[in-house]
Amino acid sequence: SESSSQQDEREGEEEERPNKRRARGGAINGGGTKKKPTGFPPPAHTERITPCFLLNGFESGVKDTVMADIKRLGGKVLSGSREYKNAFHPDCTHLLLGKPLNKRALKALCCTAAGRWLMKNEYLAACVSAGKFVDESKWEMDEDYVQPATEGGKVDEWVEGIAKHCKMRRMEIFGPHGVVKPPGPGVFRGARFIIFASHSTSENLRVLIKSGGGKVVTNASEADHAVVGADHLDESVKEKIQRSAEDNPALAFLQEEYITHCIVKRAVKPHEYEIGADSLSTLGTATASADAF
Repeated sequence: SESSSQQDEREGEEEERPNKRRARGGAINGGGTKKKPTGFPPPAHTERITPCFLLNGFESGVKDTVMADIKRLGGKVLSGSREYKNAFHPDCTHLLLGKPLNKRALKALCCTAAGRWLMKNEYLAACVSAGKFVDESKWEMDEDYVQPATEGGKVDEWVEGIAKHCKMRRMEIFGPHGVVKPPGPGVFRGARFIIFASHSTSENLRVLIKSGGGKVVTNASEADHAVVGADHLDESVKEKIQRSAEDNPALAFLQEEYITHCIVKRAVKPHEYEIGADSLSTLGTATASADAF
């Protein structure tokens, strides 16, 4: 008969196997946990890097002083890259806001999509007072740092969304370590889009997608999604849409709001923005919505 020591050993192996399976299945959250993933795994590289700033909303005279203060503290001030319409730079770690956000600033959207710090103006004053760059959490943009574009008006929906979600996006992309090694994956990480819109709208959408880690392609067969502008589309663009639908029947055509809503809203579902096949022939004839560029 089986000895008690052999039986104990066999039971111990049986208890151990399920634990090993759970550990493999829960690797994102740290083996064995049942917690639902809340974002991306934290980056392997957690050493803080030199703060690199983009600036928004500063008057020219004040801007010179701000730039000098940042450089004196050992940081860098970047100009927006031409590749991103001067609205973003892949090396930036912070967007410093000269005043409460009151309009649809492409810089703020891009930096939110990329998970960068959006900082109140007071942050730099605190750094200058301390003689070094201090912890950002106290001065990160929030819902108190917005204002209406006109006196007595309402705060713009996009501005409100940036204020509500910029911290969440940063935490999803970089985890608790802050911005440690740009470029991060971004909200559009790995996704491939083809864009059908007027030139100006196409450029804005392209910049947002690239800032968020996505790729813009020109061949429908390479795309995961097609984004269609709400503005007037000329006949050549409409023809391209029809050809793309024929070349790639699996391609989902989405309203342009999908891109901005991925940045300024939570739990965005692509199918809610999908344009049905019967609607493709009438694209570009309706008035642009309030959420369009």
